[in-house]
This record gives sequence, structure tokens and C-alpha cells, in this order.
Amino acid sequence: MRGVSHKRALSPAEAADVILSDKSTLALAADYGISHQAISQIRLGQIYADVHAHLEKQGHRLPSHGKKLCNDCQHWGRYGCSFGFPDAGDDFATDCDLYGPS
Repeated sequence: MRGVSHKRALSPAEAADVILSDKSTLALAADYGISHQAISQIRLGQIYADVHAHLEKQGHRLPSHGKKLCNDCQHWGRYGCSFGFPDAGDDFATDCDLYGPS
């Protein structure tokens, strides 16, 4: 709703810890006392997108947390996809039959 302030459950620093953590979604939910759905939304950038952007600007390589991404593929290199797929990049790996995690 317009004009309504929504209080964030976590501070930006806590959200950054969630994004960068290798703990399970359920463990993080228990640690922070919020739902596992909220943890998933934070990790996917659906909420706290500003924290994602800040971490990327700082040079952090953000974990994909289960999403298939081209830059996480063993066939992705300095010049992109080693197979030369013109559409490769971002989440193209979701539909790629040759995807292999690095």
C-alpha cells in the first residue's frame, strides 16, 4: 500500500550475512527467528535487493543458492560460454542440457 512503512525484519548487515551464508535456509530461519520463505526471498533478491546490489558493488560473488547460473557452470569462462551459445548468460543455464556445476 502506498504511504505505508514496512519494517524490515533484519538489518542490512544481517541480510548480507544471510545472502553470503552457506548455512541451510532452515538453519538461518531458526537463527534469525524469521520464516524460511523470508530467507529464500532474501537470498533470491526478491527482498533486500539493495543489499544484493551493495554486495555486488563491493565485488562479492553472490552464491546462487540452488539457481543454475551460467557463470557457475564449468563451461563458462572469461569469454562466456565455451560452447558459444549466443543466448548464454544469467539464468540461461536453467534450460541448458550441457550445464555442469563448476
